[in-house]
Amino acid sequence: MKLFDDIYKMITLRLEGAAYTAADEVARLIAKLALVVLSVLMAFLIILFLSVALGFGFGRWFGIGEAGGFFVVLGIYVVVALVSHLCRNKIRAFLHNMLAREVLEIADRHKSRKADFAEKNNQETQP
Repeated sequence: MKLFDDIYKMITLRLEGAAYTAADEVARLIAKLALVVLSVLMAFLIILFLSVALGFGFGRWFGIGEAGGFFVVLGIYVVVALVSHLCRNKIRAFLHNMLAREVLEIADRHKSRKADFAEKNNQETQP
């Protein structure tokens, strides 16, 4: 009967360990996602206010009025859009590699934790 109790405890501990590991990885992923969302939001606000300031600034500097300044900003955005469209494969590859690196880091952490847990169990079972 003690053998069954020990097996039950071992299975329970392994399941709890897996649940904690999964929860930890999900928490890390959510934290990174929140950081990305906040960074994108801040970048959007910076670009928005910088665009308005540049629109008025170009209008004054070139003497073409505010509407003309905003058309200059529009031209800059069109050039940026064309360059990003031409480089879309490189951008896609960069994003893919970044995501793959994150997934591999998670897998490596999981493997190292699993190895540490197995080593700890081997040390506890040996006298």
